[in-house]
Amino acid sequence: MSIKKYFITRTLSTGFLGGLILSFLLLLLLLISLHFGKLPKSILNNMISGAFSSIYPNHKILYSIIFIINSFIFGFVFSILGMVTTLFWNNKYAPTIVTLIVYLFSEPLLSIINLGSLGFTNLFLYSENNLTTPLKINLEFFTILVLSIIVGYLKMKRLLKIND
Repeated sequence: MSIKKYFITRTLSTGFLGGLILSFLLLLLLLISLHFGKLPKSILNNMISGAFSSIYPNHKILYSIIFIINSFIFGFVFSILGMVTTLFWNNKYAPTIVTLIVYLFSEPLLSIINLGSLGFTNLFLYSENNLTTPLKINLEFFTILVLSIIVGYLKMKRLLKIND
């Protein structure tokens, strides 16, 4: 198997598994809520803000489905980021620690240069940030994904050439 084919297969399997784990649990919670007819009625319409807040008041289920799709993309992208960190640090805790640090500290660091709305915490909990838009969310996911794939592929090629 070529390096390229191996990397693509590994990346896709890691991404899909990360996305499925996160979104499956949320989908299960939505299905249980729908089965028992208990959608959260205690959340006021004016309490939801952020990228998809205009959908929530009239289409709570659609809002939930968008959140589940977003969680799949989040899990896909951040699991690939975690996979790439293992190419740099051969430690079983590295993916968890590095992605957690990147996730938690991106917003404070970006706030220094007035780009706090691009913090990665807004990618999953986008309802917390009034400045986030669907376009920003998708551009951030795309940027993280492409950079992770490029850096990971180049690092894997370099590691395999060194070991040959």
